[in-house]
Amino acid sequence: MLTLTTTCETYFKVLPTQAVLLADNENLFIQADRDFTIQAYAEEREHFRIVLTKPIRDQTVWFVLIKDSKVTDLSKAESVKAFPSKNLLWIFSLESVGEYFRSLNDHLLGKSIELEVESKSRKITVNASSRQELDAAIKAAQDFTGEGAPQGEILFDTPDQMKVGIPEIVSIRITKKLTYDFFEDLIHTQEVEVENIRVSQFMAANLRGDDFKIEALGNEEQIIEDNDFTQWDWKVVPLKGGNRKLWASITIQVKVENKQAHKTLPVEVKEISVKINPVYSTSNFVVQHWQWLIASAIIPIVGLLLKK
Repeated sequence: MLTLTTTCETYFKVLPTQAVLLADNENLFIQADRDFTIQAYAEEREHFRIVLTKPIRDQTVWFVLIKDSKVTDLSKAESVKAFPSKNLLWIFSLESVGEYFRSLNDHLLGKSIELEVESKSRKITVNASSRQELDAAIKAAQDFTGEGAPQGEILFDTPDQMKVGIPEIVSIRITKKLTYDFFEDLIHTQEVEVENIRVSQFMAANLRGDDFKIEALGNEEQIIEDNDFTQWDWKVVPLKGGNRKLWASITIQVKVENKQAHKTLPVEVKEISVKINPVYSTSNFVVQHWQWLIASAIIPIVGLLLKK
């Protein structure tokens, strides 16, 4: 179970911005040392974006400053996110960085600005000495990270363990806006893991795996609506025991020179422990080798009859 604890007096906000910039009904004062049970969380612009188990003011999704709070997994009795008072890592979007640099532009007197952007294992460095060059540099960084494109959330609902020959339903959900119902009626996931993903109006999902029989239970390509999540389901049957991997590929629509094209995005691989099923293995062997088994039984009998 995930719990968010406020480490000082702070605010819950409907947007990741300063509380003074929001209306009274868009923020909520929270005292220090308050605990809240949450379904999921993510980091965005110096804030935790949290999904509460119980809504406050009929709202489950709120933002709270990272420096004012911490998230703990009570089932493991350990802190999930620990942010020391020194050397705090501040996370900004490229948009906010751009706004900050543009505000300094008139005071830089032509000095060069260097912007270093890192995305997973890749890194890009861009330089600018004018407003025009800075706008172009930020655009290049956004294209590099994908931040300039519409963003959404993805959830991969799959069991940690399976049994040979026993079918399970594996699902993927994608949404443009994180809401409480995004986490309802999940089959397998106990501790929800949500990842950020680039989205488009139409998206396709495909599931593959080592030694699995996989049957899609719906269309590969579906529309992504603004106010509801989209779900893909597959019936998955493990064929062999051991540690097996399932992975999905997500395809989005992109515009290239005013033409529609497709881009495939990788999704985290899921490793599943598949237990051996002696009953299934035996029956499957009989089905596949029934002719050989019958011949093996008949030949000795024929031999005995010939001897007589």
